[in-house]
This record gives sequence, C-alpha cells and structure tokens, in this order.
Amino acid sequence: MKTCSINVRVEKELLEQLQSFNVNISELVRKALRLEVESIRRQRLKENMAIASAALKKISMAQIVKDIREMRESR
Repeated sequence: MKTCSINVRVEKELLEQLQSFNVNISELVRKALRLEVESIRRQRLKENMAIASAALKKISMAQIVKDIREMRESR
C-alpha cells in the first residue's frame, strides 16, 4: 500500500498533552481519517437508499410482478 504524508498544525498545548499521554499521533490521525471516510460512506449510502426507495414507491406491485414474469419468459 502506498502512503503519503500530511502536515497538520495543532496548538502546542494540545500536542504536549498528547505526548504526555504517550499517544501515537500518527495512528490517532489514521484512525480518525478512516472513521470519517466510513461516516461519509454511510451517509451517502443512506442518501442513495432514500432516493432509490422514493423511486421504487412509484412502481406498483403489479408492475413489478409483470416485469419479473416478462424477464423470466424472455430467458
């Protein structure tokens, strides 16, 4: 896996506190970024599901059954 570097400016006091707690800052940032990506993915998935749900509500059950039968018969 290729990696890249990022630079982040934080308050000196915050950095000193993290260091005093022996926090692995690199790992903390990586974990936070992974969590943020996962959060964004879930939010977009929810949005896409809402759009799909709204579209599917416009289709009647009779139409769905008809389309499935037509697909089966065409095979």
